[in-house]
Amino acid sequence: MSSVQALMTENPEWLHLPAWMGFRWKSSIGDAGGGVWIFFAPTRDGAPAGRPTRPRYVAQKKSVRVGGVARSEWRTTNECPALMQIIRSFEQLETPRIQVLGLRWPPTVPKIALHGTIWTIWAYQTVQSDDVPADISMTSSGGFIEKWAERQ
Repeated sequence: MSSVQALMTENPEWLHLPAWMGFRWKSSIGDAGGGVWIFFAPTRDGAPAGRPTRPRYVAQKKSVRVGGVARSEWRTTNECPALMQIIRSFEQLETPRIQVLGLRWPPTVPKIALHGTIWTIWAYQTVQSDDVPADISMTSSGGFIEKWAERQ
């Protein structure tokens, strides 16, 4: 959430919401990590005529370094349009393709990333192409998962 500028204190109501999407990181040597958890928190403020609420999203960013103090920052889409851009970018993510080892000849060797950050992107309550619900989680230290996460 480096592109997100507004900083807020947490609202006790948000602590009871289930996170439904986000991303997290950890160093491969275990000295730092963190993540962004995104919650759906509709609001009555500014709801369109004929609707009881309008969408509002809340994100909590947590980060910690070994020997350091954990930090927690909160942002909402009310004050921060960049957060909405991050949320919309989840819909643009590619899904990995499954490659079963040993089925192709000649065998291919996957690219190995040797640097130290492992990224996980996850979302609950997503839908498959046939509109059936599914939960997803993708973890990698390279490729499109790393590129997407670093842009956030």
